[in-house]
Amino acid sequence: MERLCDVHALDFGHRVAGKINLIYSPAEQRRADFIRSIKQQGGAEQFLLPREEIMQLDRALIDLDPAVIGAVSTPSEMVGDPFRFCTQMRQVLENEYAVECRFGEDILSICEAEGRARLALASGECLTADVAVVAGGIDSQSLLGPLGEAGAVQPMKGYSFEMPLTDGSPRISVTVMMLPSSSVAQ
Repeated sequence: MERLCDVHALDFGHRVAGKINLIYSPAEQRRADFIRSIKQQGGAEQFLLPREEIMQLDRALIDLDPAVIGAVSTPSEMVGDPFRFCTQMRQVLENEYAVECRFGEDILSICEAEGRARLALASGECLTADVAVVAGGIDSQSLLGPLGEAGAVQPMKGYSFEMPLTDGSPRISVTVMMLPSSSVAQ
């Protein structure tokens, strides 16, 4: 990210803040440890922390919910304004790399023809491109499946908020992930 920002002078208020995912049960802890081990194989630096060590990361966590038993810590995690990042990246892509961004299009199908991506739109228009980026969330699977490229994208629901940084605010990003009881063996 730093290299990208240096090359393109992006300014979206980003900083390395670190992140913790709070853990509330032994089942969540087992699941978190499993996921952490997979991520570490890919080079991610993550640590499983007991409750006592969480408060050492940030003084604002001193009054942490008593139900928290631990956390997964990712010290290198960054925070920033995603809207500003996306807006600036779109400008970079369009202005410096001649990328055409199209939004709100209904795509009927994608295929590869002569080494190029061919997209059939519901409007009847057919687009071709050297590279096509599909950002359709869960709907991406139906488009990419026929190409053998469907990934394991699953819908999820989450809530986030941001608040002004004050003297008492955590400087670290805090995530609360409570798994449904049916998804983890107790």
